[in-house]
Amino acid sequence: MAMTEVVKLLSQLVKVCSVVQGSAVKFKADVVEELLNKLKHKQLVELYQQLAGWEPHPELATYHISFLKNYLALLVHFQQHRTSRVSEKINKSLFNWIRNQKTYLKCYNDGVSEEKKGKFHIDDRYVRYLKKLGVQVSVKVEGEGEE
Repeated sequence: MAMTEVVKLLSQLVKVCSVVQGSAVKFKADVVEELLNKLKHKQLVELYQQLAGWEPHPELATYHISFLKNYLALLVHFQQHRTSRVSEKINKSLFNWIRNQKTYLKCYNDGVSEEKKGKFHIDDRYVRYLKKLGVQVSVKVEGEGEE
């Protein structure tokens, strides 16, 4: 990614972070800049640029910052490994984040109410971005694998 694009995306992220004062999410510009510099695949760069250009729903501002940071890490992982599956041994933090997103996806798919894990009910754009990288909830079917 060109340095001007990196600077532009960083400034967008800082702008979003400044809206969410007192956020529990820690935004480390140097970590994000390092990830942005690793992202080379044109389509993945464009995907992230679209995501970074969003105006988050007011109730999801803190979540949005976390999503931006972790989705960037997932994009870099996807670029390197051609999969959105992350081993806990390779990147425990990203592994846990994806597990949480799968929980939100399951609640969204099952129609669980907003009060109970309803981030995607408030704004389902996150669902589309996760699905673009193949993140999905695996459904266990009764009797599957049994003989």
